[in-house]
Amino acid sequence: MLDSNAFDLVAADDVLPHFLPIIRRGYLRFLSTPIQEGEIAAISDGRKRSQLQTVPRLVVATPEASTAMPDEIILHTAQEYADILVTEDKFLTERCEQNASCRVMNFKHLLGLMIELRTHIGKG
Repeated sequence: MLDSNAFDLVAADDVLPHFLPIIRRGYLRFLSTPIQEGEIAAISDGRKRSQLQTVPRLVVATPEASTAMPDEIILHTAQEYADILVTEDKFLTERCEQNASCRVMNFKHLLGLMIELRTHIGKG
């Protein structure tokens, strides 16, 4: 699952094209929640909003009531549906690391995973 700040990094013009072959072949799937979707939809910069909307992803339902803080909802949704939460947010990283059912990585580690997957795809 991509946190909002990870969406910005993945959607960059020089990054997203490298993820697309892996996503299309089913090796990688990005997840988001209605929270991230709302944040993306609210971006006033049309170019940035369009760029973020092009990231292929599955929007999953949140298991929380709407009274919880957005970061908590994202964290609990990642624990429920995602193999890994990708974030640069220190609060989410620390909270996820405290829970045995949550795995977290930053964007740099996601890029490393992408390189491994692309190498695997190239061999197969």
